[in-house]
Amino acid sequence: MRFFTTALAGASALVSLVAAQSLTLQFRGLEGLYTVGVPTTISYVAPDLEDPVTITLRRGESGNLDTIATLTSSATGGSYRWTPDEDLPVGADYALQITQGDEINYSGQFTIAGGPNPSTSTLSSGMTTSTETETASITQTRVRV
Repeated sequence: MRFFTTALAGASALVSLVAAQSLTLQFRGLEGLYTVGVPTTISYVAPDLEDPVTITLRRGESGNLDTIATLTSSATGGSYRWTPDEDLPVGADYALQITQGDEINYSGQFTIAGGPNPSTSTLSSGMTTSTETETASITQTRVRV
């Protein structure tokens, strides 16, 4: 009888451990490329899908991420609809952070495309220069008379 009680307690502890591990806060099915102005759904799993999560956009080296913006602090239900802002620079060093209570997790790094090239600047004359290619172009408007 004592063996049965010990085995039952051990099995119960194992089931509790497995159940706790399956409720980890994490992103699901993120893409590797996002385009500014194009809506996308960020999916996640959380210990409690009714409690809000905070999703933060971060950028930089994987061990040294800077905070760019808090996308939401009230997402519930396992998904959040996000449209990358038009002013986000092109880059392959973005990541997302998800927080719920004391739990924090990160996505892998991904690329944002379609935004301004960080090496390009617009001058007041309408000329656009690129420091990488050292080229310049001027936009002209033709008027028919």
